Amino acid sequence: MTSTYPEPNLRISEFSDGWKLRKIGQITERIKSYNISHKLEVKQDTGVKSLHYGEIHRGYLNRIKNFDSLPNVVDDDYACLKKGDVIVADASEDLPGLGESCFIAQEPQNEKVVAGLHTLVLRPSENLDPDFLFAYLKTIQFKRYIYQVATGLKVYSLAPTALTNFKLRVPSLAEQKAVTKPLTLIQDEIELNYSRKAAYEKLRSDFISNAIINNRTIAKKKLKNYIHYKKKTIFPNKIKDRQYYEFSMPAFDEDGKPALKSGKKMRSTRFILDEPCILFNKLNVYKKRIWNLHHIPENSVSSAEFLPIICENINQDYLFEILRSDYLTSQVIALSIGSSNSQKRLHPSDLLQISIPMPDLAEQAQLVEIISCFNDSINEIDQKIKKLISLRDFLLKNTFI
Repeated sequence: MTSTYPEPNLRISEFSDGWKLRKIGQITERIKSYNISHKLEVKQDTGVKSLHYGEIHRGYLNRIKNFDSLPNVVDDDYACLKKGDVIVADASEDLPGLGESCFIAQEPQNEKVVAGLHTLVLRPSENLDPDFLFAYLKTIQFKRYIYQVATGLKVYSLAPTALTNFKLRVPSLAEQKAVTKPLTLIQDEIELNYSRKAAYEKLRSDFISNAIINNRTIAKKKLKNYIHYKKKTIFPNKIKDRQYYEFSMPAFDEDGKPALKSGKKMRSTRFILDEPCILFNKLNVYKKRIWNLHHIPENSVSSAEFLPIICENINQDYLFEILRSDYLTSQVIALSIGSSNSQKRLHPSDLLQISIPMPDLAEQAQLVEIISCFNDSINEIDQKIKKLISLRDFLLKNTFI
């Protein structure tokens, strides 16, 4: 007999009851969050941990079982979070980041955890599994809804009423748990690999700091003596029938690969890329949008938000590692100017004035060879994470309505 109610594409055969349509506000309780920013954080252990939207956007918080990495704040009679609470980011500089979430997967024992700046907290009712709600907030259904209700231009916001008015289909509690069990196992494996990746990234960072940045035997010299900017430009819109490989911020953020676009869709000047170079993004430099390009496709261009750097008497791979190091990032952040934190830019001439450690070319090559070992391990882990995320997204698409 054909079902008269919607069903997911993949469903466990033992379940047959309909999925009921409910607003989030009907099956959760709103818990208070606070305007606790990073300015209120303290170094000493206070027994109170704060979780704000920045931690969620960094991507390493999902099913939170350990609270050691969260910053300390001084208690002010805050309402504390409990196991099962789902925390949603209600602000983001980009739409994909709006509505990202995490949840408390283990009851805090020796600390009090509170929700900080730009967060909305949902406490599921007894008939709603927290894992199910957390997973649902990652589905395409929820993401499409977020795109419809988001407000703002430079910074996007999600109103509390918009979140609680979202309608989702909910099966029985038993089916909720059955649906989310494989997703939980996959997510745990993803987080384990993220931890491994972070460990290798720290090893790489420590090596660069100890062997290069803090090595007093290596003289520091200004970048202006070793690089120049490529200035050849094109207006692709004038050749509308030509296809271009465009290196842009959206392309970098999506998958790190250039997007194939028609010239008629590009309505401003682009830099021509026809030789090996490094693309250094001058907007919001803390995001480290940096491309190291050795083999460039024909008809490649970059947006004007990137600085095309041509190397002279410096190993390009060595320069790339220095440019994305914490040492240089802290300097370009300090030099960036703008009307708001989300729109700060680095002036091209300021980058040229920065001094970096400059060993001879032979030593640069040796250092790059060592760093590449860390990079290979990190890239291998990245591939595992991508496969796991692909599997997770397949289940999110096919096991929810």
